[in-house]
Amino acid sequence: MNPGGEADSHHGIREFVVGTGGESLDTILPATPNLQASADWYYSTMKLALGSDGYQWDYESAMRGPEAPEGTPASYSDTGSGHCHGSDENRH
Repeated sequence: MNPGGEADSHHGIREFVVGTGGESLDTILPATPNLQASADWYYSTMKLALGSDGYQWDYESAMRGPEAPEGTPASYSDTGSGHCHGSDENRH
């Protein structure tokens, strides 16, 4: 984000927050700034593939949590890709 709290696709970074199989599911706050996707009613897995100039992700739910409200879909998935920005000497 920039100092004003807005998404900055030129200088900012994408952040993935994914649980690691804890004992319960936590609720995502609806006021989370610049949130692009969320799924807080599912136990799941995420594959992240890193390349020389970009990345790809594949998030797939394993099962819906027992506390999910009625009408919550049985599964959730999200896939995508992104490119790194900046000069080659700044990449690590």
